[in-house]
Amino acid sequence: MIARKIEVPDNGAIDVSDARLQALRQQIDAQLKPVLRSQDFSRFALDRAFDVVRSVAGELCK
Repeated sequence: MIARKIEVPDNGAIDVSDARLQALRQQIDAQLKPVLRSQDFSRFALDRAFDVVRSVAGELCK
């Protein structure tokens, strides 16, 4: 299902660069925190989530 989503026209390549991770870190408090319940925000682990994305991207790009 992920591969089909990526193939949709105008979807860019999966960006799993360190620069993208840093950009996401800068958005956490301003853009993510306001839309999550406090208990969900406290459990959110960006590095873990990004590692999952990197892993999936690696599998899809083989």
